[in-house]
Amino acid sequence: MRLLFFNLFILTSFFALGSCNTSTNKGLSGISTIPTDTAKGIIIKHSLPRGNIYNDPAGKHFAYGVFWASVINKTATPIELTMNFPADSFAISGQPKDYVKFFLPPGTMTPEKESVYDYGLTTLKSFLDKHFHEPSQLKTTIKPKEEYRFYIAVVSKEGYNGAVRAELVLKEQNLFYKINMLDSLLPCGSIVFKK
Repeated sequence: MRLLFFNLFILTSFFALGSCNTSTNKGLSGISTIPTDTAKGIIIKHSLPRGNIYNDPAGKHFAYGVFWASVINKTATPIELTMNFPADSFAISGQPKDYVKFFLPPGTMTPEKESVYDYGLTTLKSFLDKHFHEPSQLKTTIKPKEEYRFYIAVVSKEGYNGAVRAELVLKEQNLFYKINMLDSLLPCGSIVFKK
C-alpha cells in the first residue's frame, strides 16, 4: 500500500513547479514563455503544464499534463495549421525505462480557462480512454488577425524527474514540439499560408 501511495506521489509530481491545478487562484498565469514571433506575422504562445493522474480502463495509472498553445495570425492571408502526433511512445531522456505519448484532445481553449483546473479541458479522460493507442491530429484554418488556441496532452507511466516545459517551434513552415523530456525536436506539423 505504501508503494502505491509513493507511486501516486511521484506521478503527481510529474508536472510540479508551475503546474498548479487550482480553480480558485485567479492570479495564476498559464503563460510560460515570451511569445514566439516568427517574423512572418505568426505569433505562438505556450503555457505551463497542469497535471494529475489518469487511470485507464484497465486500472493502470499514468501521469498526465495539459498544455495549451496559441497561434496568432497577424498577416492579411489565411494560414493552415496542421498538427499530428503518432500513436508511438517516445523514450524519456535519462529515463530509458519510461516513455511519453502526445495527444491533441478536442476542446476550445479560451483566455477565461487559463486559471481553471486542466485549463478547462473536461473531456481528457474520455478522450484518452477511447484514443490512447491512436495517432492524434488537428487541422484548421486561421483567418487574418485571428487567434487559435488548442490543447496538447502529455502522458507518461512513471513521470519525469523535474519540471516539464514545452513549446511549439516553427522552422520555415514546419512545426516541431520541443519538450525537455526528449533529446530532440519532435516533428509535429506545419503552418502554411493559403493561396
